[in-house]
Amino acid sequence: YRYLKLRGKRLNSVKPAITIQRCWRGVRSALAIMRRDDAAHRIQHSYRAWRWNRRSMRLLSASLRIQRIWLGSIHRRWLRECHGAATYIQKHVRGLLVRVVLDKQGRELSRRLRTDMKTLMRRRAELSESAFLARTA
Repeated sequence: YRYLKLRGKRLNSVKPAITIQRCWRGVRSALAIMRRDDAAHRIQHSYRAWRWNRRSMRLLSASLRIQRIWLGSIHRRWLRECHGAATYIQKHVRGLLVRVVLDKQGRELSRRLRTDMKTLMRRRAELSESAFLARTA
């Protein structure tokens, strides 16, 4: 009887401490789980942001490469057209030069063109710039 009586007193005096310890251990483990969960969330977020940025950089570099290649092809095509036009002009000018040297009609044509150009240069002040350019072309 004495044993049970003392045991009950001891339990009654220690029971609040046990309750507090039990609650604290539960809170502590919950906080540890929450910290790990937050860390996992932060790691996932960082990884997803890194993956997104890497994908964005790949797409950006690919689109810039496409633009570079496309603009280069447009520029090369334009140069081919310009070279073709220059070749065409050179062909006709060289033919004109040969005709001027070799036959009487060519020499007459050359004289007429020279006089037309001289009169045009004298009238340059009277003409607008676009009219002058249109007549000299």
